[in-house]
Formats: sequence, C-alpha cells, structure tokens
Amino acid sequence: MLHGLKEFCFSFKGRIFLEILLVEGINDSLQELFEMRRFINELDNIEKIQLNTVARAGAEEYAKPVDSDAAKRACLILGPKAEAVSGYSGARIEAQEQELKSIIYESTRLRPVSAQEASLMLNVSEAEAQELLWELEYDGVVEKTVRDGKEFFLGKQG
Repeated sequence: MLHGLKEFCFSFKGRIFLEILLVEGINDSLQELFEMRRFINELDNIEKIQLNTVARAGAEEYAKPVDSDAAKRACLILGPKAEAVSGYSGARIEAQEQELKSIIYESTRLRPVSAQEASLMLNVSEAEAQELLWELEYDGVVEKTVRDGKEFFLGKQG
C-alpha cells in the first residue's frame, strides 16, 4: 500500500490531500507519528494532511478515537500541512510549550537530538528549540553532550 501511494503521488500532478485515520493505541504513538512523518516527507504533491479519528462505534471494539491532546501532538509532528478535521477545530492546532518539551524529551530518550533537529521536528525556530532543550537540561531530564563541536541532548532513562 505504501509503495502504491508513493507511486501515485509521483505520477499524479494534481493536488493531493492525504487523510490519516488516527486510532488510539494503534498509530498514535510518537514512534508511529515520526514514521508517518518520514514517509510523508518522501511523497510528492502533498498539499494537506488531514487527520481524522474514529467518530462512532466501529466494527472492531479496539478501534477507539484519539483525544484532542493526541491530535495536537500529531499535528505538531506531521508539520504545517497537517490539520485535525474530525471532532476538532479543523484549523492547525498549536501545541503548548509543555507539549513541545514532552515531544522533545521522548525523542531524546530514543537518540541524541540537536537543536537543529528539534527545530525541524517541531516546526519551531532553532532558537526556540535550543531554549526548550536547555530547559529540559535544567530540569535534569536530559544531558548535554558535544560531538564534533555540536551540542546534542540525550534523555535520562528512568
């Protein structure tokens, strides 16, 4: 399916709105969202990413809607083209500072992150990303390390 979508986006030259159905516990984790972002960044002609969720009882009991916090997180991670369209305002949802710090922290637990990477990941300025990383360091949840003259931050485990 992913290969077919990639081929379609490459060959179709019109406007493409990509709709993603978010399901609690299935594809709403940070890891899943970052994987989606990596894949979507490889696609051509994506004008909008519309995020939807389960709106009524589905055929499967496990299919549950995501809450507004999960929708905010998904919009933030998937970037400025993303908008939540089901059960939410429909406009791009801006995350609060605490949510940004939470996303950065979870990312630093997976691997070292620089301010530049955090900036791209969160769609904020590099200066704002740097400030958030410094706050996390001050809070004692990440450690700073320097590699090849560049600062990276790694989340403390536990």
